[in-house]
Amino acid sequence: KRLPEIVEKMEAVSSSKQYGIYQLFHQLSKTTPQAVMPYAGMLEEAFDDTTCLAFAMQTMAELCKYDTKPFLDKIDAVEEAYNNQPAMCYYIYEVLSLLGLYNEEYA
Repeated sequence: KRLPEIVEKMEAVSSSKQYGIYQLFHQLSKTTPQAVMPYAGMLEEAFDDTTCLAFAMQTMAELCKYDTKPFLDKIDAVEEAYNNQPAMCYYIYEVLSLLGLYNEEYA
């Protein structure tokens, strides 16, 4: 219920506090992906922030299991995140693998 309110206030907080919001997204995406899916577009915003990237990718991976369509146009951004943060390759490869697994066009 309060997720829209939290997301609305997200822009006003520092990235260190946004880290916690992306962690919340990840936890919610495991059990109620439909609640997080409306905010899927925001995940790409975290790709430039090393403190948020891991949770953004983990959330994206969970949401890909629910629906891949919102992420098909984000493939270039995911690959760019890998170029900028190769240490996150596990999460990035997981997202790309799930896109291929759940979407035959991408595979």
